[in-house]
Amino acid sequence: MELANKYCLTSGGCLPPLCAALGGIVAQEAIKCLGRRFVPLQQWLWLALPQLVDLGLAPELRLPVGDRHDGCRQVLGDEALQRLHAAKLFMVGCGAIGCELMKNLALLGAATTDQVCF
Repeated sequence: MELANKYCLTSGGCLPPLCAALGGIVAQEAIKCLGRRFVPLQQWLWLALPQLVDLGLAPELRLPVGDRHDGCRQVLGDEALQRLHAAKLFMVGCGAIGCELMKNLALLGAATTDQVCF
């Protein structure tokens, strides 16, 4: 019952990096299945689901406020999301791997405080 309660608290949430990883795996497996050249995964896929991690957050810290980060707020909580927004990041290069990292950081709202320095 406790596991079901933890899952229900975050069931409407979304973490963009987890969605990107799962989407890539599903697309790769679909291509392998359609191509009939390689064998699709024949095992359980285990990802660290944030829904099953007990962060010890009170339900009022997960309430939506009406912005685009409500999905992340529901999983991480408002305090962790505010720390993520206030983080100071510097990224050098945005090539093949960096573009995905930059996209996920942008979707999470990392370093989106009002003070921007160039």
